Amino acid sequence: MEPKPIEATSSILRAAAVATFQIILSPLDQRLFAMFPGPLSAKPVPPMDWENLICAPQLAENIRLLSMVDPRYLSKDQRGARDLVATHADAAIDGCQRLIEECTRAMRIIGSKRNACSVMHWVPAEIIVEIIWNAMDPALGSVSLIQLANTSQKWRKVCLGTPKLWSRVIVDSTTHIGDIKTLLSRVDSYPLSVVMRTDAKGGGYSNVLAIMKLLFNSENMTRIRDLDLDICKGSLRLVKQLRSTSTAQFRSLAVNVEGCASGDPLRVFANGSPGLSTLRLKGRLPMAKQLARFAVGTVTVLTLKGSDANRVVLKASDFASALRSMPLLAQLDLCNVGMAVEKAPTGPTFIDLRHLKRASLEHTVDYILWFLEYVQFPHSAQISLNIGHTPASFSSCGQKITQILETQRTKGGRLDRRLTKLPSYSASLSMQERYYLPSFHLTLSVERTDFAAACAGHIEIITLHYSSSNIDALWRALPLSEVSVFSLQPGDASYSRWAEFPSHLASLANHLTAVETFRTSWPPEWLHHLNFLFTKTPGDNVTPQRDVKLVPRLHSVVFHAVQFGVVTLPLPTNNNSDKQKKATSPRAINRVNILRSIMNSWRTARGQDLSFSFMDCTMTDVEQRYMARSFETFRLQTSSG
Repeated sequence: MEPKPIEATSSILRAAAVATFQIILSPLDQRLFAMFPGPLSAKPVPPMDWENLICAPQLAENIRLLSMVDPRYLSKDQRGARDLVATHADAAIDGCQRLIEECTRAMRIIGSKRNACSVMHWVPAEIIVEIIWNAMDPALGSVSLIQLANTSQKWRKVCLGTPKLWSRVIVDSTTHIGDIKTLLSRVDSYPLSVVMRTDAKGGGYSNVLAIMKLLFNSENMTRIRDLDLDICKGSLRLVKQLRSTSTAQFRSLAVNVEGCASGDPLRVFANGSPGLSTLRLKGRLPMAKQLARFAVGTVTVLTLKGSDANRVVLKASDFASALRSMPLLAQLDLCNVGMAVEKAPTGPTFIDLRHLKRASLEHTVDYILWFLEYVQFPHSAQISLNIGHTPASFSSCGQKITQILETQRTKGGRLDRRLTKLPSYSASLSMQERYYLPSFHLTLSVERTDFAAACAGHIEIITLHYSSSNIDALWRALPLSEVSVFSLQPGDASYSRWAEFPSHLASLANHLTAVETFRTSWPPEWLHHLNFLFTKTPGDNVTPQRDVKLVPRLHSVVFHAVQFGVVTLPLPTNNNSDKQKKATSPRAINRVNILRSIMNSWRTARGQDLSFSFMDCTMTDVEQRYMARSFETFRLQTSSG
């Protein structure tokens, strides 16, 4: 049978598509048109080769016939038949290729129609702006909009029409100056947020200097509201080459310099910023000059940080003058800041920081003592003090903290006139892992009453694990003997860390003579480590005071936010053959069974008056009934009730 001539301007894929459209869409044609209230366009927006789609069925028939022909069985004399098959095959292949191209175009057109049916098509532009703003790559900033803008035509339109999205400028040694020029051209007059990070190993100083000159010229500098400079010492020399410009519009300034900086590296900002609200200075900078320049009445956040290798040195008089210039200060962070020796020190008067909400002082013992002595802050402030490992400062810090807590307690008693005596204290102990070294966090506060709950703050005392041998001097100076509620939290440390330092907790327990309520969030499998708190005669390895009952007034134990369920623990067992303890394979145990055994041992040591409560614990109904049958004083409650 002679094959039919091939009219190749289509492909088999178009034939299948046309056949499918005829079968599926024909019954829906009238209904689809009836859904639209307005007239439909008779022509598509992009031109298409509809002839290829019309000829697709003929192409499919020709391909079917070609598949039935095997040229290998043609004789040498049938050269014309071989040439005809080759010609038709080339035409069919060409038709398939054109069909693929037309189908690809059709898929893009139909895909846009399909995307228009999505809910995102009706999402307001304001919400899309927030989605794009939060989807930016934090390492690239607004440069990442080049990829995000290609998500859809609507997103691209929103990106190009929203200057805010182009205002986050992040510069490093690999940033191209052309990208920065593109951002500046699209941001219009919207305020800029600039982050500049350079590395001594990254190099590219010539490129960084060109970007600095572009950003810090007289035109663009007035558009910068937030500036974050994290630069190496080599790039700092580039900053000194810039001309001094106006920085009156700054709202946030953060400078981090690697290494030691000499002179005045920030003289480019010599005019100051009268509207500054956040000031963060890190590295060994001349802090006195910077504080004199940027300490204004609108600052609410102040951070001064050095490093272990490069400590910041600051005179107390300069720091006091800066704090007096910032009466609205709400957050203060000091780390590795040393106090410079003054030839004729004049004792600073009291500094009133009545708006202070949080203060953190780390590795700066001199300024911790100075802060506790001269700074007056509200009772609602949350103070964190890392007193380090210097034994000489333990007693002094403890005494000053006790004076502050006593003042807060006296004021709390005056607020609540129904109290017949002053409120007691509450304490909480946890362990945190910092740079692979554990640290103990003791939080002290005045016990909250109905009237004083709104103004109750706390003081957190951080001590390092290797200061346990001298920590008793701190415990004696603190008002631990008047603590009535003691909480023990695991923190982010593992049980093995707690087991390494039992003396730290034991020496603290020796001073908790007035504790009536003990709270803990430890998992039940950890609680056997606390047996020394409830036994009548602690061992020598835990406390030096033998035959002394710890926390003698304890009558209530509260388990707070304890996770129950099944836990897998390796349990030792006796081997009958050699009578030696060997570790068996892990065994699944319900935490309720572990806790029930521990509670029984505590009840035996303390008597039947010891009550147990569970607050915000994940306990099933079966587990609740099981514990209620075992303990008459069992109570389950929530924090709200």
